[in-house]
Amino acid sequence: MGTINTADSYSGRGRPAKWDVEEEARLLLEWVKKPDSVRLLDFANERGFWSGQYADWEKENENFSYALKKAKDVLASRREKLANEGVLNYGIYNRNQLIYDHSLKMSEREEKAYEASLRTKVEASQNECSAQAIAKAVKEINDSSK
Repeated sequence: MGTINTADSYSGRGRPAKWDVEEEARLLLEWVKKPDSVRLLDFANERGFWSGQYADWEKENENFSYALKKAKDVLASRREKLANEGVLNYGIYNRNQLIYDHSLKMSEREEKAYEASLRTKVEASQNECSAQAIAKAVKEINDSSK
């Protein structure tokens, strides 16, 4: 499966590029070791491919999938450290960190699911209270009309 044609992202200049995905996985792991590597977009730009290609390669190639996950882990740690040191703008860090930090992404999903379950319980409780209040009012109306 090694070489993938990226004609879907072809710019119209020259022949469409062909990429050796195994080599790109190796190069990504080398690139992420550089201390100034902080964004996956930069690797794609340096290599000359569209960053959307990551998703395709991740699905199609196990080695690239691993390399991308490992790169995201390294970048997540580096970006957090840079934000804490005041080198990386916290707003930019905060806005994009879910892209890099899988643990943070899963934690955010769990928190949202928990909040949704609480809302469902509150709504059910409110509906039950409303139903009880309506039943009580109907009973009072029925009792008063006797």
